[in-house]
Amino acid sequence: MKNKKSTLNKTLIMTKMYRLMPLLLLFFIGLVKTTTLSYHQKVFKTSLILISCMILILFVFLSGKKRSELTLLHIFFGIFLFLYFFQYAGTFFSGEISYDREYYIANYIFLLVFSFFTSMFFSEESDLLWGMKLIAVCMVVFFCISMHDFIQYVSYPKSITPTLYRTVCGNVSTDDIAQLDYFYKGNSKNYKLNVSLNKENKTILKHLLKKGKYYTSVNYKSLITFFRPALSFGNTNYFAAYLIGLLPLGILSFFCLFDRRKSIKENKTAVIYGTMALLGFIPLLFTQTTSAFFGLFVTGVFLIIPTIVCASSFSRKTKIILLSAEAFIFLILPVILWLLLPDLIGTLFPRVIKKLSAPEFAVRDRLNGWTPALHLFVRHPITGAGLGTIYPASFKYMSKYFYIYSDSNSFKHAHNEFVELLGEGGVIALLLFLFLCFFIVVNMIRIYFKKDLSKIMRYCALGIAAGICSMLGQQCFDLSLRMSVTMAAFFWLIGAGFFLTLKCPADNGKLSILWQKKITIPNFIIAAAALLLVLIGWRLAAPLFSAEYNLIQALRSKDQKEMLLQKAHKAMPRNPYVLNNSFSYHLSMMQMGINQFENLLQENNDEKISYIKVFVQNMYQKAYSDISLLSQSIPGYQDIWSKRCSLNIQYLRFLAVHYDFDPNDEYISSITSLKKEVLDDLECSLNQNFLNVSNHISRIYLTAELKSSDDVCSAVKEYLEAKLLIDYAKKKRLLQENIRISFTDEDAAETKHIGNDWYFSIPEKIVTETGNSIYNGNNVSDELEKLYKLITTTQGE
Repeated sequence: MKNKKSTLNKTLIMTKMYRLMPLLLLFFIGLVKTTTLSYHQKVFKTSLILISCMILILFVFLSGKKRSELTLLHIFFGIFLFLYFFQYAGTFFSGEISYDREYYIANYIFLLVFSFFTSMFFSEESDLLWGMKLIAVCMVVFFCISMHDFIQYVSYPKSITPTLYRTVCGNVSTDDIAQLDYFYKGNSKNYKLNVSLNKENKTILKHLLKKGKYYTSVNYKSLITFFRPALSFGNTNYFAAYLIGLLPLGILSFFCLFDRRKSIKENKTAVIYGTMALLGFIPLLFTQTTSAFFGLFVTGVFLIIPTIVCASSFSRKTKIILLSAEAFIFLILPVILWLLLPDLIGTLFPRVIKKLSAPEFAVRDRLNGWTPALHLFVRHPITGAGLGTIYPASFKYMSKYFYIYSDSNSFKHAHNEFVELLGEGGVIALLLFLFLCFFIVVNMIRIYFKKDLSKIMRYCALGIAAGICSMLGQQCFDLSLRMSVTMAAFFWLIGAGFFLTLKCPADNGKLSILWQKKITIPNFIIAAAALLLVLIGWRLAAPLFSAEYNLIQALRSKDQKEMLLQKAHKAMPRNPYVLNNSFSYHLSMMQMGINQFENLLQENNDEKISYIKVFVQNMYQKAYSDISLLSQSIPGYQDIWSKRCSLNIQYLRFLAVHYDFDPNDEYISSITSLKKEVLDDLECSLNQNFLNVSNHISRIYLTAELKSSDDVCSAVKEYLEAKLLIDYAKKKRLLQENIRISFTDEDAAETKHIGNDWYFSIPEKIVTETGNSIYNGNNVSDELEKLYKLITTTQGE
């Protein structure tokens, strides 16, 4: 009897595991971490989604169930597929650049297959409860990993500030400083922990930090504030989006399990699972993702709590009291705490407070991300520009003052899913997407209000609606729905919601009968159709997968780097990451050759000198070719002019050394020509990134050598504007309009600070004197520093 019961339990568990396979695979996608360097974390996660789809298809083939029932309602997934194919097709007609559209459409194919099987694998309402319990368990896993990372972060800080580094070094010996330099690469002024350290080295490091009194000098408040766990997601924003999508379902498992007729002690299972789910708030807090807080907060305050209250059997008066109490707790109380306990709130939510302290600055930052998509929408309002066109367009529409509000060199995505859809798919794509999401969410709310259904189905429906709305709320300010791992969570919720929609049809007469009319189809046909779609997706994504794989191998290789970079380029010729890394490699090889050339000149080894000379020239030509192809692929890519400047400046160094060794008019001509090219590139660079102070200084130096003193004075003025915008707008989080700069005929400089506005009156006379001094050969940096100090003395408040 016991054996039969044990066998029955094992069979039940295996059945539940089968039905929850999509959810288990979702955890697999979220938790598995690549051990290799990846420039595209989302590409790695896409490969996991592909593997998950293949596993699901295999399970369908091997399952005992031979036939499944489909309905006309399944065109829902067809509309989703049409939505993305519509955007994919748009790239062929819009005329805009999209170098990775094949990858994007493949990613959406995998996600939709995954979503479809999520709805298909669920069978009964008990599966939903098991799923909610599993999510609560997953929150515990995330909590444990986050706490482990936090302990590691406190024990072995990933980075220390230069000031703190000097403090630590002041308390240890010279040998200890050398070791710290090894661990933190202090000699290159990069104070980030070398992640390749083994356990023994970490023990030595911890001993050195204790010896250097690091743990008594460090501000533990800042440790808590700045710790941000990425886990396997590659970015805390993606992890936060994944969390807020699943967290409502985990928390609502408490309500599914709780029985009002029993005491708290008798409801210990509900309490345990509810507590486990609540632990998910700790890693969410660690992420400090403002947009995720916003999405979950708005959903909780305006959807979850009001829906539960309104659907309850309380009297109208009680409902009003409860909703009023909710408004006080979640809307008024946070403001009171912010005013009364600013330090506590600042420690818990530093990024939220930082953005609230300068809201206009934060809005301008987001508008930077929306600009390319909005420009594309204006050009293609109905159909959009197509998948993957936002990133290339971000360089095309980047203003010269872009970097006042943003640190990124561009925006890979618009940081707003709805704006991104407008840019890539126009009005049609946005309306379709909103309709599909609205369809699921409305059906989930409808199911929750059907009191004749079980608690499991009702609370699961509410959790799905809350998860989808939380993620969509975050997408008003974030890009997470363009990242594979968070998209997997979103589409899992869509699939689970679709299952509930089928399970609980609306009572609306003939239309409902039409939608719910069942068609029985053999499972092997469904699996074969899904397999065909997945294979098409794999074929489309294969070039990028190959390019990524060879690029990663190239970055890890010492002897075969050139060959692997060529293979990556051949797999995907327009991949900017491959071209950029190829350029960096050839530039570094050229620099190494120049160093060898300088050393060989002292040895007078003509044979080696000739060989190295040819080597340097070849590396220069290859690097120049890389940068030219990159420019053709995406014009203006990541301040490409600065990259070419660094290449040409290094080659100028080689030509200058070679000219000293072998004077020849041909080299003088080449040097002059290259200097003019560098100056032209600096002009182009500053038109895209006006705040690049080092480029301003380089331009002043070359202008003094190649042009007139008037041109030098003009360049000095632009340098002053850029430096003032960095120090008084960007660093103080003020708007560009708050910085008023004027060049006057007065004799003395004047700086005034009134409210948030800074007024700088700069005499033309002193600018001209500085320009003439530089033109006459005085040190550029010294003259500019002296001028800047002269004009930045505050004289009025």
